Amino acid sequence: MLFLIFAIAGIVMLILGVVLYKYKKIELLSGYDSSKKYDREGLAKFTGMTLMLMGIIPIVVSILLLILNIDYGELIATIIFIVDVVVFTISIVIKSPKYQLSDGVKSKDAKKFNKIIGIGLGIVILLGTLPVIFLLVAGHNTETKINISGNEYDIKSGVISYHNTLDEIKDVYMKNTIPKFHRVSGYSMDNINKGRYTVDGLGHGTLFLNANKGPYVYIITDDGFVIINDKDKTKTMQIYEEIKDKVKSKD
Repeated sequence: MLFLIFAIAGIVMLILGVVLYKYKKIELLSGYDSSKKYDREGLAKFTGMTLMLMGIIPIVVSILLLILNIDYGELIATIIFIVDVVVFTISIVIKSPKYQLSDGVKSKDAKKFNKIIGIGLGIVILLGTLPVIFLLVAGHNTETKINISGNEYDIKSGVISYHNTLDEIKDVYMKNTIPKFHRVSGYSMDNINKGRYTVDGLGHGTLFLNANKGPYVYIITDDGFVIINDKDKTKTMQIYEEIKDKVKSKD
């Protein structure tokens, strides 16, 4: 799904770039001021070409990753898309003012001011996207860990966590399949799904899925459920045995 979203975004940027480059429609640019004079052809060619390159990259990357079907493909596509947007946006902000004319010459102070604004905008964009990249990387690389202390247990993977008591567990079992599910909140990319979800036949609960294949550990509680699995089937079995033994010891 993300591949499609990035490809569509790339197509939109590509079309906008072609319109700017071919038809000189600089009025489409954010910050365009009709009261000022511009090197219309120069600005249209620069921004048009930049937007075309900005659009081609996510299209090509999405198609390649979809064909190759490599691990973490959606994560790689997301990071490349964010970097693509940041880099080209900064380039446009910093370089486009040189196409603005003021009695034929752009003042040095104005150029310096625009560069400072462009760099500042770039820093803001980077600071805003770094947490997103961090969460994406953390969601992919963090294993699901369970800590049982007394009558309480915690399940944690990255920023997603779940806490409950053993007394609330009604049943623990394993299955090789999982019904269709839909995300309410949390993290979903590639075959990794973590957070609050609705699962057909079960209702609302929490998923800690690191793979799209069984086995799956089902923890049914009084107020919902938790479903866990790992890429390594052995680890999934270990999780099941650990929780099952603790529940039995409580009984």
